[in-house]
Amino acid sequence: VPTPIGWVLMVRAFETWTHTDDIRRALGHQMQPPPPPSLRTMSRSACALMPLMLAARGQPRTGEVVRVRFTDIVDTAWDVDLGEIGVAHVARTNRVDAEITLDAVDLCRAIGNRMPEGGLAYTSIGDADLARTVIEAAPALAVL
Repeated sequence: VPTPIGWVLMVRAFETWTHTDDIRRALGHQMQPPPPPSLRTMSRSACALMPLMLAARGQPRTGEVVRVRFTDIVDTAWDVDLGEIGVAHVARTNRVDAEITLDAVDLCRAIGNRMPEGGLAYTSIGDADLARTVIEAAPALAVL
């Protein structure tokens, strides 16, 4: 499948960080977050893939919009139309179906299937079922 080079590079950075943390953990060292600019890119890309994660689990939520707000990246939140794969817009003041607040590093680890099931802490406003469904779908694309 033709893939834009930006996505390929982002996925490679994500994998490099994830597997470097795997090695750190195996050696008994502390895991490290990615550098702030990388974390911002990775978290936005993670949000943009949420519709695909839901589809992979057979739980599409087309027509709904979630806002994802991060506690560890200052002033960062993305609006995600769950019917539009690959896009996350800077959060606006528009109404959303659910707002999820969580740590970006934890979300990225969950997407890499590096969090225990139920271990991704978050709070939500609005449709709690939608928020839970989105959070539970996070590791749906992890393959290693």
